[in-house]
Amino acid sequence: MDGQQWVAVIDDDESLRRSIVRLLRTVDFDARGFGSAEEFLGLVNNDCPTCALVDIYLGHGLNGYELKEQLDATGFAFPIVFMTAQVELPVRMQQDSSAIATCLRKPFGQDDLLRRLAPHLDAAPRTADA
Repeated sequence: MDGQQWVAVIDDDESLRRSIVRLLRTVDFDARGFGSAEEFLGLVNNDCPTCALVDIYLGHGLNGYELKEQLDATGFAFPIVFMTAQVELPVRMQQDSSAIATCLRKPFGQDDLLRRLAPHLDAAPRTADA
């Protein structure tokens, strides 16, 4: 699937992750779920997503903002939409106005999710064979 447009969904909550992947597939986007930043990083060297939806507070390992910092440091550039159920954001993220602007608060509806992803996906070719 190299070169294909797709959305990475990175969240340690398996139920939420699967729901988001299913939703994105129903609107004809190729979506793939990952339970941790490390699981995602194991793939990104070979296949970079069009954009990613990333939980800020992942259960273990790197948090979502640390994942962004690592991707930035290694030259992988793609839009990231953060999501969180927490009131407080990581201190480093609080100083990044572009990251805060992309933060989607849980719980959110499907319209909110699709509206937040739309600027990153509208120009991307859709695939129905997820």
